[in-house]
Amino acid sequence: MTLARTERSDNVAHALKSMFDRVADAALDEVAFSPAAHPDILTTTWDELVATELLETLPSGEYILTGRGWTAAVISTGRINDPGFRQRIEKLFGTLRRPH
Repeated sequence: MTLARTERSDNVAHALKSMFDRVADAALDEVAFSPAAHPDILTTTWDELVATELLETLPSGEYILTGRGWTAAVISTGRINDPGFRQRIEKLFGTLRRPH
């Protein structure tokens, strides 16, 4: 039986939100995700996120969110429109642009 497109799409959005919330302010490569710890995320969703380069597979079999995945999560969760979030990102980018 194949899953409906909307169910798959909803599960991808759910997975990205869960991962985005868990990463919070940590570095992307510091937060690994295990399918066993996330039974609510479909096997096909993990595969799709890897295929679209939103997740990277680690040698341990766990996954990390890629920069592209983080950006997709920011957009899909609507955080991109949150003024407080935008201010934090602008501050971060401003810090990164400063010459040392």
